[in-house]
Amino acid sequence: MCLVSGEENNSRYRGYILVGDRYLCMLCQHTFNTLPILSRHIAAKHQKQQSVFFCDKCNRYFKTKWSLSTHNSRYHKNYSDSLTHDASNQ
Repeated sequence: MCLVSGEENNSRYRGYILVGDRYLCMLCQHTFNTLPILSRHIAAKHQKQQSVFFCDKCNRYFKTKWSLSTHNSRYHKNYSDSLTHDASNQ
């Protein structure tokens, strides 16, 4: 749920919540101006705490490689390339 508007917000499954015009990291509650900055933050700051696997097709984060693989087979099976990778490689 959006903390500002009270509306449902599916982005919480992507590792962030949009609060006003800022992106809130669900792992540490820091906010960022842009999604790419938040993505770099997650890769740099949280990779040591847990494995963070990133889907570059829809910008979602997963705790395990298996979860990412399951997600890809379920939601991105029509993509011909498999460019997903561990966020620590970015």
